[in-house]
Amino acid sequence: MELKEFVKAALNDVMDAVQETIEERKADRRHGYVNPKTHDFGEMEVDTIKFDIAVSTGNKAKGGASASLEVFSVKLGGEGGGEREQSNVSRIEFTLAVAWPHTHITDAKKLVRAR
Repeated sequence: MELKEFVKAALNDVMDAVQETIEERKADRRHGYVNPKTHDFGEMEVDTIKFDIAVSTGNKAKGGASASLEVFSVKLGGEGGGEREQSNVSRIEFTLAVAWPHTHITDAKKLVRAR
């Protein structure tokens, strides 16, 4: 999987998971809040998400040379074989600012910050 596809999929999956959890909890009337927010005065609470990704570089020649960064995965197992592959593996670490989906709480008295 190319790096950009991995980052896009990871961000979308996490955001969708947070939003779906909020909606499911509301629909089922379950106790507890996911990412509660008590006011909405045009302010946006910004958090961060950190990526620490192992990538490998490779060249594929099919009708022309191209290079891309691929997300590295390791396959564990005991298969024997004579195939060899050489690749360079590097790590990329970065942090992005995100504004998570939130549950709007109308009564601020219901929330107390955990210590």
